Amino acid sequence: SQPAAPAPSTPAPPTAAPGETGVAECDDYLRKWDACLATKITGDAREQVKVALDATREAWKRAKLGRGQWMLIAGEPGIGTTRLSLEFARTCADERATVLVGRCDEDALVPYQPFVEALGWYARVCPEADLHAALDAAGGGGELGPFATDFLVRVPDLPAPMPMNAQGQRYRLFETVNALLGATSRA
Repeated sequence: SQPAAPAPSTPAPPTAAPGETGVAECDDYLRKWDACLATKITGDAREQVKVALDATREAWKRAKLGRGQWMLIAGEPGIGTTRLSLEFARTCADERATVLVGRCDEDALVPYQPFVEALGWYARVCPEADLHAALDAAGGGGELGPFATDFLVRVPDLPAPMPMNAQGQRYRLFETVNALLGATSRA
């Protein structure tokens, strides 16, 4: 896996060229895989990749029509889940969608790593007015500060999370992330 890109000093929305996601490490990975796909994947494997990509594109078409979609892409290491996920991200980004990318490492030491990465990136690049609107829709977003500290960098006056036991904190975090994602998907 590749290290995350450092946070920009002044967050700005990415400007992705056609065929790119706007996330540098993802675009680099995709360029390498494009070369591999063109020269090293043949026969049945190429057909399986095509079927999987077609399935993700169909889900994207349904989502654009207002029919919410949920996809889980999982598999053994090396089978192509990262490639498929990033290709899907590229397809969506080509159509000016906001793409949140997070990954799991085998030796992950960060709880909820894919969500921390994806939401951290969103906090760094989201236009300020949109970020504040999404946080307002998520009840202020206080639970997000300790979870993805990029929110605290962008919004230093983020409210403190409500004091409660660990189970309650986890529930509030899940509810806040759900509300934030719901608000950003409608933006």
